[in-house]
Amino acid sequence: MMKKKFTGAAALGLCLALGISMGASADSRKVVTLGADLTDQQKQIVMNYFGVTSDQVDILTITNQDERDHLGSYVPLEQIGTHTYSCALVSPTSSGGIQVKTANLDWVTCNMIATTLSTSGVVNCDVIAAAPIRVSGTGALTGIIMAYEQASGETLNPQKKELATEELVITGQLADNVGQKEATAIVNEAKTEIISQNITDITVIQNIVNEAASDNNAQLTQDQLDMVTELLDKISQEDYNYDDMKDTLERVDENVGVTSQVDELNGQESNDEESAAQQAAQDAESEAAAETETEVSILDNTNDDAFGDDVITGSTQETETDAPATETEAPEQVLETEMPAETYTGGSSDGIDAQMPAETEMLVETDGYSDTDSEIPEFETEAPAETEAPAETEAPAETEAPAETEMSTEPEYTIDDLTEDKKVIYTEINWYLDRVLDLTTEESRVEAENGQYKEEYAEISQMDVTALEADEETSKELKDKFDKFLLKMLVKGLDEEDKAMDELDTAEYGAPEVKMLSQEIKDLIVTDADQKLTSIDGTLRQTISDEAEAFFKKIYGVDAGEEDGTYTEEEPGETEAYSEDYYDQESYDESYDEGMIPEATNDGTME
Repeated sequence: MMKKKFTGAAALGLCLALGISMGASADSRKVVTLGADLTDQQKQIVMNYFGVTSDQVDILTITNQDERDHLGSYVPLEQIGTHTYSCALVSPTSSGGIQVKTANLDWVTCNMIATTLSTSGVVNCDVIAAAPIRVSGTGALTGIIMAYEQASGETLNPQKKELATEELVITGQLADNVGQKEATAIVNEAKTEIISQNITDITVIQNIVNEAASDNNAQLTQDQLDMVTELLDKISQEDYNYDDMKDTLERVDENVGVTSQVDELNGQESNDEESAAQQAAQDAESEAAAETETEVSILDNTNDDAFGDDVITGSTQETETDAPATETEAPEQVLETEMPAETYTGGSSDGIDAQMPAETEMLVETDGYSDTDSEIPEFETEAPAETEAPAETEAPAETEAPAETEMSTEPEYTIDDLTEDKKVIYTEINWYLDRVLDLTTEESRVEAENGQYKEEYAEISQMDVTALEADEETSKELKDKFDKFLLKMLVKGLDEEDKAMDELDTAEYGAPEVKMLSQEIKDLIVTDADQKLTSIDGTLRQTISDEAEAFFKKIYGVDAGEEDGTYTEEEPGETEAYSEDYYDQESYDESYDEGMIPEATNDGTME
């Protein structure tokens, strides 16, 4: 299948020239959605980025439950997380299709959002999807659809909204393997042909998907082919009007298409006469738009300095470049909807995942720790000249330092290396984990009930604890890995990088030790990189992770907002504030005073 050149511009130009109505209601209004878990300061920064004030827009608060309601059928709940940070500004328009701008979204792109919104039934709309910190962006679609319905007064078809969500998730999963541009191009191109030609035969649809992949230099596995084919088969059963979608689908194709730009869908090369007619129609469209345009697009009104440096941006007004996530290095990434399991690298129970360089990930695999050890020496890998092997048998230099040598440099810490107060912490956490992993024996119970810390044990033994229900061997392996991590953290303490917490971390954990321990538990039990817990329900594993986080807060005296207790690693004010560490405080208008933007409720009213 060759990609063909659209002729939609002629029809659009004619409609504009004749004054035919094409879109949004005259009383439509801009709507902003704000993630419920943002701080007031972050909400102000987002509003500043959007270039609007609270009296100019309606405001909706998007909660984690909203995201679960929209995404729960396609994304495991433990990957959705428990917090919401994505925001959006939505403005229905009268023509031009769907235009999207994104900031700080690194898994979902502007073109993915545009083409999936067309599937939801949206025809003409300007959208900005953004977050004050880097997030995956899958949750952004939830707020955008809710905002569009309020702004336009139109209720979208529930089935089409479901298909849009499914399309976004599938495109993102496909992008992990073939690339963001390629994945978007494959789905968009195949969808375009299927809808424009009213194709409903699933065999033909599968052939179209295969050809779209070939057009975009991608090789799909059978599972990937079946996944996309099934999605497009569902879409083919709905009553879409291609004329409503062509502006958006054509623009996306031009932005992400790897091969030649779109050609005619009817399979015939456009002749000179037709090209001239198209150009005339485009000129008429531009002139009509210039005469009727009374307002600058919201995409052109953003304050691009509001989020500081190292911001991933994208716009359907520009040709998409390859994988923006690899071009700049994020200080931290928030995964509102976590990446698929095969690409997810771990994180906290709220979906926050600090991106780690490859060499750190390797150390996690070999010693069980989640932080690097600066004391590990560098090894000489160059073979001495006198022992150099013949060329045909010479081993590559990088293979000469065995992995086990690296492991042997890490000391084996024991409880005897701990101070007395940290022995208490270590013992209490071990008792708790024994209950979670069902490793408490009668002998250990009796010893604890009569031992030095019997009062602490009594309190832990009375807690409501969700058990993992893993086999004994797996439970012992998990306990051993966590034990090594815990001992190292308690003996060596945290380095400056681990101690630094942004506002979101501080609000969620209260102490860096709580954050580190919570992330380790989630890595072991929720993320399950070794795939030892696949038979255990994901919701149960997430519950265990959340309960463990609450327990760690109690141990470190930061539960319920306390700041005294056992936690003494940092003096008040020592932790880096997020606004000081990541945002340029002078990059947003000082007129956005604290509390300027009141809390917004789901019905759009302000409190």
